[in-house]
Amino acid sequence: MVGIHRVYSSLFGAAPPRGSPVNLSRLDLNLVVALRALLEERNVTRAGQRVGLSQPAMSAALARLRRHFDDDLLARVGGHYELTALGQVLLDRTSTAYDVLERLFASQADFDPDKESREFRLVASDYAVAVFGAELARVVHEEAPGIRLRFTQTPPTVVDDTPPC
Repeated sequence: MVGIHRVYSSLFGAAPPRGSPVNLSRLDLNLVVALRALLEERNVTRAGQRVGLSQPAMSAALARLRRHFDDDLLARVGGHYELTALGQVLLDRTSTAYDVLERLFASQADFDPDKESREFRLVASDYAVAVFGAELARVVHEEAPGIRLRFTQTPPTVVDDTPPC
């Protein structure tokens, strides 16, 4: 429990009320990414672009964060946003929490190609498979004999929905 309290305190600035430990399964950790972008950018549209969310999706995330913290976090002053007092405090804390979460989720077991046995699904066009598929499969088989490649044809929706460059 001490670890959960420390994480909660790091993210939210205070320990949860006594007798009510934080239920991490109820927290949307994607909000940490949104919170960091919002506090650093101080602009909903730019924060959304930074993390790959639309402006309405980022506005919804900001609304959820405001409800959670019971604070505006960003206050409109003239034509721009400024951090509230809590927003300023959370700015450093979200950076720290984000860095910890990034290191946590970047952790991986050592990869030993001779001992691995996995299947990787590669989505590619018929042309791409014809050009590099056989050679890629040959090299992978030589370097990592337990690895299997499964080529899947690119669905038409991927091509249809891709914006022009």
